[in-house]
Amino acid sequence: MMRLPQICYLIKIPWGFMVFISMFCISCAELDGVFPKFEAQKKVETAEKLPTSSSVNQKQEILSQENLILQKKIETLQSQILDLQRKQKEQREDVLLLKEQWEMNFVLLERSV
Repeated sequence: MMRLPQICYLIKIPWGFMVFISMFCISCAELDGVFPKFEAQKKVETAEKLPTSSSVNQKQEILSQENLILQKKIETLQSQILDLQRKQKEQREDVLLLKEQWEMNFVLLERSV
């Protein structure tokens, strides 16, 4: 006849085994996206075509057009920068003039009082 502790021990074994198996399956499922999946390597040699003179000329034409566009943009940006610097200088002079006028007005106000 089996005693109660032996029965409990026999009942715990399948539960422990089931918990272990479920934890193992969950762990494997979580690691599925971590490691890359490798495929069989296929050796395919592709012969790269050498550029022809016409393709080189076309590329050169395209690059020269892009270069011209970029140069125009650079020139417009330079003119904008120069314009902004000129405006900034004028504003500084205006601020200095206003400051002098305020100081002069303050001095005249003090004299009048």
